[in-house]
Amino acid sequence: MTDAIGYQLSLSLKNHIDALWSGDVYDLSGNIVSVAFCPDELTETMDYEDSSGDLRVFGPCKVSIGRVQEDLMDMSGRLQVPSAFIEIYNSDPEQIENWRDSIYPSFDTAQGLDNQPLIMVGGATRFFRRMVVKMTAFFIDSDQTAEEVARLGNASSSFLEALTRSYTEMQKPWAWKMLDEEEHKIIDPFGERPWRSYPVISHSRRRGGPPNDYIWDIKVYVEVATFQE
Repeated sequence: MTDAIGYQLSLSLKNHIDALWSGDVYDLSGNIVSVAFCPDELTETMDYEDSSGDLRVFGPCKVSIGRVQEDLMDMSGRLQVPSAFIEIYNSDPEQIENWRDSIYPSFDTAQGLDNQPLIMVGGATRFFRRMVVKMTAFFIDSDQTAEEVARLGNASSSFLEALTRSYTEMQKPWAWKMLDEEEHKIIDPFGERPWRSYPVISHSRRRGGPPNDYIWDIKVYVEVATFQE
């Protein structure tokens, strides 16, 4: 591809999540246009009962590069289905100086080792592209309890962490292979290519109010180590 690596990584991760995880989505006429799915091994982890008593699989209604602009509280098109969405960012739009691309191996202050920049003989460098994956889920009209929201929220956080880990034979099959749209390994016009991805920080919170008008927020900080000739 002719796009810079930052965009290629965002697009690759979006396509990766889209292929593995989705919630139910309905159109304005009430017809279902996207049936919820996740890996078979996670069906019991992600299932929930909606306010009508129907069993569904929880997942995002939309995965977006950058900010979602639609009606955030009704993206599923049906009140019984939580309105959940994922946003993928290069760096952190909320704290740009705290999570940005650099030649330094880690911006996570919990990591104290290997903190010197890597510049190789001949000018080749190792670089670190830093991404943020945010998920917001509105349970306002789907009426899950606080316990159920916490269960689904924590399951989603762990799944997003797993989805952003780079693939190896030791990882689960849903790990990220960091491929472009033609299923080739990513490399950009400037000679930069990724070789490892890892979620280094993750946090969640519940907001909203009882008995069942809750919102769950997830934010995963991802470091993608790259090599540039």
